[in-house]
This record gives sequence, structure tokens and C-alpha cells, in this order.
Amino acid sequence: MIAPTRREGERGAAALSLLTVAIIVAIGIFAFMAIPLTDASDAKAKSRSAADAAALAGVEYVKKDLEIALTSNGWMGSWRAYEPLIGGGATSASSYAEQNDGELVGYQGPTPMNGWESYAKVRGRDVEGQENTSEARAKLDLPECTVEEAEPTEPTEPSSPPAGNDEEKKAKPEQKLTCGGTSFQGVDLKNLPASLISQLIDESHARLIG
Repeated sequence: MIAPTRREGERGAAALSLLTVAIIVAIGIFAFMAIPLTDASDAKAKSRSAADAAALAGVEYVKKDLEIALTSNGWMGSWRAYEPLIGGGATSASSYAEQNDGELVGYQGPTPMNGWESYAKVRGRDVEGQENTSEARAKLDLPECTVEEAEPTEPTEPSSPPAGNDEEKKAKPEQKLTCGGTSFQGVDLKNLPASLISQLIDESHARLIG
């Protein structure tokens, strides 16, 4: 009776060994198949990140151009008026795409005509050299600005009578610039204070929209 029992034990051990080997082989096959999928997924994620970075870089470039234009020209009546004074940001967008292991293959800079939106298309490659592309859009939200005459202030008595032509001595009416719900009283629209320009730029937000 001992021999049959031993044989049964050996058969059970052999079956367990085969099952273990089968499990190990299955895990190996799954891992082998999953690695390319993971690489492809990582490559797509990287190209998407590169596209996002490129689109945002284009908007940020235009934002800086607007700051320079406001400093040089003051308030020109509307954001649309600054279109001839801003660049498209393509070089900046391309640089950021490359920093994220991508190549910029399509780009449109933000302008008043497209609602201050940028578009970037970036091409990337996975570890096997397969190409994939991603697209992204970003938008520059600018504060709405209006200009109106400032409320008159009470006149003060001059310490001495003014000399010269009275017409020449008349001050221009003060103006009030209202942007994003904040009013700036008595500003020189042709020569905006640095603090006002800084506030306008700070209230201009770049964001991804898809």
C-alpha cells in the first residue's frame, strides 16, 4: 500500500509544478505584452504634455508683448489695437515643445481675431520610433477695460494768478480707466503707471482649453 500512496504524492507534486510553471509563463507573456503598451502610453502622455507646454508658451509670449506695448504706448482704446505690436510666439512654443521631447509641427498664435487663443500640434516618438501627435489649445483671458471722464474734483484757489494764455493753461479733463472691475482715477492714458500695467498683466490669465 505504500507504493501507490507515494506515486499519488509524486503525481500531485508534478501537477503542482506544472501549474506553477504555467502561471510563471502566463505572467511573463502578460509582462512582455504590457511593456510596449506602457511605452506607447508614456510616449502619448509626453507628446500631450509637450503640446500643452507649447500652447501655453505661445500665450505667455503674447502676454509679455502686451506688457511691453502698454509701457511704450499706454492704453490704446482696446486690446484689439495692440495686434500690430505683438508677435505670435511660435519660437517660444517650439522651444517648449523641444524641452518636453516633442517637435512643433503646427501652430497658430493668439490674436484678437481668434479670441486670443493659441493652437499647438506636437509630434513625438515612442521607444520603437513610432510617431504620435497631440494637439492643445490655450487662451489668454484679458480684463475688460473701459474709459470715461473722471468725476470732477473741487477747484482750489490758486496762490497766484496764472500767467500766459488761459486756453493753454486749461488742464485736459481727467479720465478714468476701469479694467476688470477696478477703476483708476485721473490716469494719463498715454503714459500708464508701472503699477497699473503690472496689475493689468497680473489680471491676464493663460489657461489650457483643450
